[in-house]
Amino acid sequence: MKQREMWQKLKSIGLLFLSEGFARAVSFIVIVIVAKTLGATELGYWSYALALNAFVLIAANMGLDIYALVELTKHPSKRSFLITNIFAVKTLLLILIALSFAIFHSLFERKVLQLLILLLLSDFFASLAPVWFFQSRNDFRTIALIKASQALLYAIFVALLFLIRIDIIFLALSYTLSNLAIALLYGKRVLLYFRPKKLLPFRWIEILKHSVYLGGALFMTQIYGNTDKVMIGSMLGKMEAGWYEAGYKLYALVLVAFSLIWVVYAPKLTKNIPSHLPSFLAMLSIPALIAATLFFLYPDTIVLTLYSQEFTPTIDILGLFGISCLVMIASYGFSSILSLRQKNRAWFWLTLLCALLNLALNAYLIPSHGLEGALWATIASEAIMGMGSFWILKDSFLAPSHTTK
Repeated sequence: MKQREMWQKLKSIGLLFLSEGFARAVSFIVIVIVAKTLGATELGYWSYALALNAFVLIAANMGLDIYALVELTKHPSKRSFLITNIFAVKTLLLILIALSFAIFHSLFERKVLQLLILLLLSDFFASLAPVWFFQSRNDFRTIALIKASQALLYAIFVALLFLIRIDIIFLALSYTLSNLAIALLYGKRVLLYFRPKKLLPFRWIEILKHSVYLGGALFMTQIYGNTDKVMIGSMLGKMEAGWYEAGYKLYALVLVAFSLIWVVYAPKLTKNIPSHLPSFLAMLSIPALIAATLFFLYPDTIVLTLYSQEFTPTIDILGLFGISCLVMIASYGFSSILSLRQKNRAWFWLTLLCALLNLALNAYLIPSHGLEGALWATIASEAIMGMGSFWILKDSFLAPSHTTK
């Protein structure tokens, strides 16, 4: 019986891998199509809006998903309380963000504001079918189906709406509609546990206190992947942001490979870091080295084949994305282990330091060195993250397990 359960679990995790890969592939193909049909400027608007929305998403989350997952795993009897109050707090935060958009609307271009509003709606629909609910039940199969279904619906809506008009607003609308469809398909299983009588506003401050520290660390992490895009779009222009996004999408494929490797190695590293660390870093090195080699040797072939002549400036920065891939071996590899060693506080302060360094370097280098400056800022910050994480964890490399000091 145990072997059968283990086999079912492995099949579910394998399905999760496939669905994640499918979702990323769909996203990449859509971006390539957008780049070819709409050009760098429109892609830049999309990149700029997504980067701003990443901050919005963290502000509306504040670590609530992690808090809910931990609490629900420990105390299944609190399911109705958590679903009701987490949903209420998230909705309240999203309303406050929407009001801030209304108050400060003059700070945004009309197209950017339209994209942000659609993405905000998408975030709300996504909160109706939260992954943490299914994750707490080890229901990886449903999570995989949600990811695959959302990606497939996204592609279908893009195809249908682009028949009417090829426009970046319709791309955002497609994304929002796909999340609405997922909410209708899977959200009802979650909302069955929604109980208005379980609403306890006086407990919301307590919930936020427990989740905000982790949320702060997550917010700092978002600065890495999105501050450069926001600053490029603001300082250099949306076309330059599009050139940068074209290279970043290729670089992000390596990060996807990293995350899949981490899912496999996390349980092993939890039991014994010294034994499994070398093979973990070696596995991370494979996709990073392949990508870096291709980026260095064939940048023009890659960019011109996938995109168009308009993206020629992307060729000049693809090599720097390759360097970033190599630096990420240490940065991702060592920083990922911090959570296994229960180094959340150290992780937060190290991430804050690197985020501030990234912000300062971007502000200094982007005006003078353009897109290359943004990449050098990222490389420097990730190098500090890797070295800092190694320094914090150096005792772990000698300890026989995560419970041994």
